[in-house]
Amino acid sequence: MFGELYVDELGSNSTTYFPGKRSDERIAFAVVLAALYLSIVVLMLVNILIAMFSDTYTRIKDKEDVIFKSQKLELLLEMEDSLLPAPFSFIHFIFSLLIKYRQRLKVQQHLEEMTEENNWHDAIIRSAITDSLEEYLKKERARQSALTDLQMKETAKQLTRKLKSIEEELVLVRDAVTMATVDAKSDKRV
Repeated sequence: MFGELYVDELGSNSTTYFPGKRSDERIAFAVVLAALYLSIVVLMLVNILIAMFSDTYTRIKDKEDVIFKSQKLELLLEMEDSLLPAPFSFIHFIFSLLIKYRQRLKVQQHLEEMTEENNWHDAIIRSAITDSLEEYLKKERARQSALTDLQMKETAKQLTRKLKSIEEELVLVRDAVTMATVDAKSDKRV
């Protein structure tokens, strides 16, 4: 397309491009017209490219504050859990896994005790919700002075998600304990 003017063929005796009488003026006019067309096309394409870059830059510039705050919030939430810098964060990860395992053992022991007492429904729900909410609210109160409106909305969404996940887990635990007590009662009858 670009640079393909076929000047060699225009200068020959062929009548492919200009049927009829051939003249040097027609050939020169065709070459100038093709060069002018290609120049205009290149200029238009460059202008379209500049307009696209300008539009993209403007859209990003309009959203820069939101993007900056959301990325900062993601970084803070990611770094919130880790007490150590990046190369040593695996130590904190292993420590937190041990703590979670210990908490899981405590919950299992607590569940066994509650099934024996027949009052496990309310106690499980209260302890799980209050423990997780108190822990989460303590962390949020410590950071609350530095939060912006966007971060507050994001925190509210996270709290809602966390509450829903806790409620779902509690329903699963309640169902599992119910099944265990039904199995235990049926075993006693047999």
